[in-house]
Amino acid sequence: MARAEPGEASHTDLVRSAAADVPAWWSRPGDPAWTPDADWGTAFPRTLAGHVRGGWTLTEPARAHGYSVFPGVFGSRSSIAWFDSVSVARGPGAAWRGWEAAQVELAGDGGPAALPGGTLPRARGDFTYLNGTSGFEEYALSVQRGDSLGWLRAESSSWECGGIGPTAISGRHSWGGTAGVARGMHTLGAAVEQRGHAARLVSGEEQSVSGGSGYGSWEIRRGLHAFALRAGRGEDVHESFGGTLDVSRREAERERAEIAWHHADPDLPVAARLEWSHERVTRIDTSRTGPDASALWAAVRGEGRLGDGRLELSVGAGQHQGVDRFEIAPSVAYAFVTPVFDGRLTVERVLAPVWTDLAPGQGAFLQSTWAAGLQIGARSPRLGAARLAWRMGRTRDRAVASRAPIEELWLRRGFRVDPRRYDFGLLTGAAEWGGPTLGAGAGGFVLARRASPAQPLVDPGHGARAWAEGGGRFFSGDLGVALRLEAAMVGPRESEASPSRRLDGYVTLGATVTFTLVDVIVTVAGRNLEDEIHPLTWVDPSTGLEAIGARREMVFTLTWRLFN
Repeated sequence: MARAEPGEASHTDLVRSAAADVPAWWSRPGDPAWTPDADWGTAFPRTLAGHVRGGWTLTEPARAHGYSVFPGVFGSRSSIAWFDSVSVARGPGAAWRGWEAAQVELAGDGGPAALPGGTLPRARGDFTYLNGTSGFEEYALSVQRGDSLGWLRAESSSWECGGIGPTAISGRHSWGGTAGVARGMHTLGAAVEQRGHAARLVSGEEQSVSGGSGYGSWEIRRGLHAFALRAGRGEDVHESFGGTLDVSRREAERERAEIAWHHADPDLPVAARLEWSHERVTRIDTSRTGPDASALWAAVRGEGRLGDGRLELSVGAGQHQGVDRFEIAPSVAYAFVTPVFDGRLTVERVLAPVWTDLAPGQGAFLQSTWAAGLQIGARSPRLGAARLAWRMGRTRDRAVASRAPIEELWLRRGFRVDPRRYDFGLLTGAAEWGGPTLGAGAGGFVLARRASPAQPLVDPGHGARAWAEGGGRFFSGDLGVALRLEAAMVGPRESEASPSRRLDGYVTLGATVTFTLVDVIVTVAGRNLEDEIHPLTWVDPSTGLEAIGARREMVFTLTWRLFN
């Protein structure tokens, strides 16, 4: 599926991609958020337009891991089959999110039973099995049921990989659940979750991460008014050792509470929220420890019709003790629809306090981005769909981090502040056409940004993807078969080696065969079919040279949606 923000992917789109999780689907080669070898258990920082903080985020309202201190159990992620859909750039805005805002938000919909009041007349389960070369294997199961009086969801997954490129072995697991009950005006809900991730590099560096979180919620609805209270807690432990690393332990805890009000007037909806949080991060080793900090954020938003569209206004303000700052962040968005196309214009301020996991000698700082964006899309039953998006901005005190494949490497090296003002512009575009048996699409991006002495240009300045697909249905339509061929281009980058060197761009090929039988989807996917080794930007400690990526890999996936 070619895409340029905003957009949406269905459950079938996600499963047919053969990606292990949503972050891997969103950051494939040729995409602006590209992350190397994302399918193989790596935990590189999530990057967009040169930002490793406040670039993009994935929100999962029904799950509890949003209560962990950044980055949480970064390498353990929800199975892609647990999402009914994923929408891109359709969040409430940076002013509403406050200290945890991002320029682009992916919102994951976990299905009707994942949200209060959801209706799912029959019990539903999603079973997923993945298997591939290099010892790649995953089992995931989600079961849910919901109606207007109560809902229940439970899920568990286990994933492991025997070694890809510089990663010797990695594994992760997660389990959790959501439950709720509604009586009259009152709705009570709760969620709990536990995750773990472990990885070791060929050079000997190793990490082990585990964490748990949970929350409880209470909502009261009366007429057009709704009041909600939610409070939760999360904690995680990072341990790293081996190779060039001394033994280190990072302990993080977070308490968070939020109260919100919403007036659901169809002509002029208004909402407000107040959030308080307290975080503690301690690094136990021979070098340094971290402080604790409280944060407060208040926001209001409203929207109304203006001309042929709707105008959304939000403003937020808060105090963060970690950076000792009081800040105000506005957000303005105008969405419009015409008979030919739709569009959205946004202007907002995105804040990211950076006060933990700092580089030696680096003090706490606040990354502040003023960003503006315009997205235009059009769709025709005969000609297909096309979308174009432009985002530009200026960032002061941009956070810079090493692009290492496990988080303990870039957390221990720490965040540094960019001494220069960072100006950027990101142009993305996509077009696709699909008929009953044939389809094709293409998309790409161009990133213009200002060079900085703080870090080489480790992100590609341009990239593209293209695909073609053909298929049909057999045995009276019961069996669907589709063959998809893909090509992706990753632009030139600069390495983190000293001295840095230019890494040439490259083109990589892939293919996926999908079989659909009633509620079962089976895919067989091949990646890097040209079997070429491509260098990465980070330096492998075992060689002192740029690390190498994965070679040709094959993946088999089976997803079965079960009812009753």
